[in-house]
Amino acid sequence: MIRFESVSKSYAGVQTLMDVSFEVQKGEIVSLIGPSGCGKTTTLRMVNRLIEPSSGNIFVQNEDISKLNAVELRRNIGYVIQQVGLLPHMTIGKNIGLVPKLKGWKEKDYSQRIDNLLEMVGLDPHIFRNRYPSELSGGQQQRIGVIRALAAEPPIVLMDEPFSALDPISREQLQDELSKLQKEINKTILFVTHDMDEALKISDRIAIMNKGSIVQLDTPKNILSRPANRFVSEFIGEKRLSASNVDSKRAIAKYMIRPKAKLQCKQTVGDAMKLSRQNGEEAWIVCDLEGKYYGIVTLEALQRHNRPDDCVEKAAFARIPVLESDESWEKAAVQMLENKLNVLPIAVCGDVVGYVTKESILVGLSGATTKIS
Repeated sequence: MIRFESVSKSYAGVQTLMDVSFEVQKGEIVSLIGPSGCGKTTTLRMVNRLIEPSSGNIFVQNEDISKLNAVELRRNIGYVIQQVGLLPHMTIGKNIGLVPKLKGWKEKDYSQRIDNLLEMVGLDPHIFRNRYPSELSGGQQQRIGVIRALAAEPPIVLMDEPFSALDPISREQLQDELSKLQKEINKTILFVTHDMDEALKISDRIAIMNKGSIVQLDTPKNILSRPANRFVSEFIGEKRLSASNVDSKRAIAKYMIRPKAKLQCKQTVGDAMKLSRQNGEEAWIVCDLEGKYYGIVTLEALQRHNRPDDCVEKAAFARIPVLESDESWEKAAVQMLENKLNVLPIAVCGDVVGYVTKESILVGLSGATTKIS
């Protein structure tokens, strides 16, 4: 939806943005964060051409924005700023309906949308639609700023530190509302913030910037567990990293067993039993003919299935839940108890590579090196 290709920006010979390349996928919230002067707001404002790059290309929906009419581009991109920018002489309803009106919509087409958007953020349209901005609290004004950006149904929304001027309680409420709202509207959002906790809470991915460059672009979980360098570690802060490390110590990956071999669903039970005698393993990942994960099979299930010429798929568990390796062992234990399982497949980035058993978790937690009898 948004793509930067080697974008740089200079002011009076001073380079403020250096060879920035990244992409924001459809329906994703990506936050830009970094110290003051790092280039995050400059990057955001380039998307709707409030600032023009010195070099490089920016694409929105696969179109080079330098070739688009700047006014039309902006009318198709929602924009929310810290100062809200509501027009004081207009009612709330007219503020929200301004962009649809400028785009040539008929009032009957956007009137109901105004009410729907107000209801989305918990503001009764019968009460708030005909009020003026001065009659609203700061938090209420910011809610209006967010839904005004959504009124013309833009696929992309830019948010420049929209909640930073609010008190901590209002800010947290709006962060929660944005996350909830995003599940309904599924917009592509580029979000600038100076608050690391805010970025970690609302983002699908975070771009940490420093001195005009993106230092690390990754998921919140990966940034906490694998900071790219010392700058990122210091910017995140020791307290957040320590909390993340506590979580990683509980990760189910610590207790995962990786089988030496995988079985194909069309292999016979007899072949699988032979393999068990050769390598001593007690469970295997089962793949389909294309090598994709099909299910998991245990030695116990094979032994119960006393027809050696049958295919392994008949003995495999194909519909049991799969857990990611960075989830906690507590969650794995709950899954196994709730589903009455003795084995649970474990994936790394969606690819099933191993499994845990009740025994492997207990052995790991006890620090034992031998099986529990």
